[in-house]
Amino acid sequence: MVGKAQKVRLGIFITLLSLLLFTAIAFIAGGKLMEKWDFYHITFSDVSVNGLQVGGQVRYHGIEVGKIDNIKISSEDVSQVQVTISVTQGTPIKTDVEARLVMVGITGLKVVELSGGSNEAPLLKPGSEIPPGTSVLDNITGKAEIMAEKLELIMNNILAITNTENQEKLTSILSSVDAILIENREPIGNTITNLDSTTAELTQLLHSTNQILLRFNDIIQKGEIDTMITNFTTISDEMAAVDIQQLAKNLNLTIAQINQTVKKIDLTVVRSQEDIISMIETLRDAVENLDDFARRISEDPTILLRRNN
Repeated sequence: MVGKAQKVRLGIFITLLSLLLFTAIAFIAGGKLMEKWDFYHITFSDVSVNGLQVGGQVRYHGIEVGKIDNIKISSEDVSQVQVTISVTQGTPIKTDVEARLVMVGITGLKVVELSGGSNEAPLLKPGSEIPPGTSVLDNITGKAEIMAEKLELIMNNILAITNTENQEKLTSILSSVDAILIENREPIGNTITNLDSTTAELTQLLHSTNQILLRFNDIIQKGEIDTMITNFTTISDEMAAVDIQQLAKNLNLTIAQINQTVKKIDLTVVRSQEDIISMIETLRDAVENLDDFARRISEDPTILLRRNN
């Protein structure tokens, strides 16, 4: 039999063990139980929340700040899903914050990701509505749907183009084009040749233009333009310093002297004309005599010998 002392010791042991267990539970869960929360609401329209669970994480810029408290379909609009979240009290939720559904890993589970928010925007009061944003998955899905619609439209157009009637028209057009090419093969070849020649000339022109530009750039780099401008400025200054009226008078005087000289030359030529004509006649007679003498020598070279004797 269990004695009274053993029962007392057993009771004390159970009491102490219960106190220790209660203390441990209070120490571990006390912080969570005493933690205060701010509640917000999010309404998703025409969006599947598959993978979103009560108790799931709420993240703000990737940091866990709260949890999902409730998920339900709106009683006013069945296309809307209302999600209630709670975040740690004091979390700075701004009025320009948006809520998105983000998939976690490959498990299919989703969390609520809060993003955005600026320092200038006021704080959003607890109990308010956080506007939903568009997730990357929604963007991809929307773009895929648009691409599918465009692809379907392209396929319909291809089917419309390739029907029997259009095939016959296309065959007729190709036959006509083939006949035109055969009939105009030589002119087309000449045109291509002319185009090649024109292209070669254009290439040469571009090369010449490039050489000119290189030369112009070289002149600029060497400072020849600056020298020319300096010289032009010096000449302009010198011309500005010259008395234009005096210069005009000197030019008129020079022109008058040149006219007088020309007149004198003309008079001299007129006076000497008779002498020149007489001289020319004398030279002509001398040439005739020399010609006759050369002819006689060529006929009888002994004439030179007889004269020497």
